Amino acid sequence: MAAQRGKLEVLDKLWDLAMKELTTEELSNTFLLAKDGTERSAWHVAANSDNVEILEYLWECAKEKLNTEELKVNCS
Repeated sequence: MAAQRGKLEVLDKLWDLAMKELTTEELSNTFLLAKDGTERSAWHVAANSDNVEILEYLWECAKEKLNTEELKVNCS
């Protein structure tokens, strides 16, 4: 939802909270790679709404927690 509505401050707060409470695997699966009911991830939603700022933010978060192979598979 935050990615769809372009709410960078909401994503930032969610990321901060998630970093404190979740393992690396949980971060990847529930924050960075999670999909909605139509199988779209935050990446897809942000790209479809042409929100470069959100895409850049998600990319920085992903680089922090995902390895190269996970990025390739999940960003294609």
